[in-house]
Amino acid sequence: MKKHRLLLFVLNFPMMLSAQWVQTNLNPGIGYCLFADSTTLYAGTDQGLYYTNDIGDPWFSIGPQDLIFSVITSGSNIVAGSGTGKGIWISSDMGENWSQASGMDQQSVYTLNKKDNYLFAGSWAGGVFRSGDNGSTWEKVGLDDEPVEAIFSLGEIIFAGGMDSQGGKVFFSINNGITWDYRYLPWPVSRIYCFAYQAGKVFAGTDGGLYSSDNAGDSWSLEYGAVFDSAQNVIDIKMFKSLAVYEQYLIASIMFNSIWISYDNGKEWVRFNEGIISDWTFYGLAVKDSNLWSLRDAFGNAYRRPLTDLVTGFQTDITILPDQNVLSQNYPNPFNPVTMINYQLPITNYVDLSIYNMLGQKVATLVSEKQPAGTYRVHWNATGYSSGIYYYTLNAGEFRDVKKMILIK
Repeated sequence: MKKHRLLLFVLNFPMMLSAQWVQTNLNPGIGYCLFADSTTLYAGTDQGLYYTNDIGDPWFSIGPQDLIFSVITSGSNIVAGSGTGKGIWISSDMGENWSQASGMDQQSVYTLNKKDNYLFAGSWAGGVFRSGDNGSTWEKVGLDDEPVEAIFSLGEIIFAGGMDSQGGKVFFSINNGITWDYRYLPWPVSRIYCFAYQAGKVFAGTDGGLYSSDNAGDSWSLEYGAVFDSAQNVIDIKMFKSLAVYEQYLIASIMFNSIWISYDNGKEWVRFNEGIISDWTFYGLAVKDSNLWSLRDAFGNAYRRPLTDLVTGFQTDITILPDQNVLSQNYPNPFNPVTMINYQLPITNYVDLSIYNMLGQKVATLVSEKQPAGTYRVHWNATGYSSGIYYYTLNAGEFRDVKKMILIK
């Protein structure tokens, strides 16, 4: 009988522990947005604006009496975007009194963002507006008649996106909204819900999956969320409603799939739904102090979860040491453009995992290093490679194995 030893090792794919989301006492009806500043967490709902300064017990209702799609703070002002065509609501006394800002008549404001000394507002079919006085007055700065649902600033660039009948269109400006250019996202996206930035990439959450750009928005590629068959028909899709970033983790609310997280800059995702129903939709995410917050659409429930769960969700685990070398078949196969390769090592060895084309030419090296015994999972992103048959080889000491995989675009 073979003797097995126990070994601590780190999987490249996370294992979730027993911690979970905790529901707080916010329950207005429908939740639309979350925003956190240095002291306060705000929730926009169908019954106005709520805030909490602690762990959501209690939440305080502060008006205005309107459906609130977006909220931000600037200077001493709370700035709230109406979802019923009433433009911008503004309060300078923590919600005791509200007034409507000038220059935003008959606009439904889906998104608010701050860049330097300006506030930017995206309106549905009204374009982008700008304020230089903390939200008191506004002027239109472009994208007339465009439905703008998301605005995001990164350095000198402002990104804007919404819905377009010809596909997902990302607008960008480098002069505070005076002029705009745009790029289309690859099919199948038609609507952009949100933006985020992490580790050199701008992300766009859409109804056609998660897209990314590593060149400041000049070009975009599908990162995750849309699966195609051999005829390029969409057979599965995930809609990214909101995004948040904490340290190396990218966090997403996915429509009808609750909360997911990525530990590798958007390439792979896992559910983060302990304590909530896995087919809910959340319209808001926010990081505040030591908690991650989410706001559900139906019932407007606000949930919190310790940020330490993100860290402890990726822990070492005790397992039985493999007793033989194994190279598994990649999954999915056929694939486009990302596939996963699993292998296991019974002893420490120098490992080479490489990809070859049909001519026997090496086209990629995925692993080339000494690795301890354990089980490993590696992904290959074949973006930029042509369709066809490829071979992947695992060399570990005297062990060598080869398997075939098919890339279909």
